[in-house]
Amino acid sequence: MDSPLLPRPRAGSKDIATIFKLAQKWSDRYDDAKSKEKYKELLAFDPDGKMGTTEYQKEQVSYTEYAEFNLGSGAVRTRPPDPAPLLAFVKKYPEVAMVKNAYSGWNILSQINMKLQKYDEALTSMGGGAGPAPHLAFP
Repeated sequence: MDSPLLPRPRAGSKDIATIFKLAQKWSDRYDDAKSKEKYKELLAFDPDGKMGTTEYQKEQVSYTEYAEFNLGSGAVRTRPPDPAPLLAFVKKYPEVAMVKNAYSGWNILSQINMKLQKYDEALTSMGGGAGPAPHLAFP
């Protein structure tokens, strides 16, 4: 049952706030494909980030910034990871609070990659096969 104070976002809406809420909904449910689709729809609808804002860590950010951050951070979690969207976000918005999270995500992935490289080196030194094991490779 829908509350009159909290209307349910409708699929197919062209309202920027509704598109954003739907993207967040799918993201909260870990449905990356649907959230990515909605964030891309939001970017197409408001590429300049002038149609609405939301709060992120006590800072107002545009829906566009939020969408670009989520798409970028999602891209570094794919296999193989693609750091380009997140790097573009950091370059475009160097002063927003999200950049700190972007760098922490980058740091975590770098640490994972270092551990995997050490694992590969250990395998190779023990005569373990024909080279490095296939895994997440982060530049």
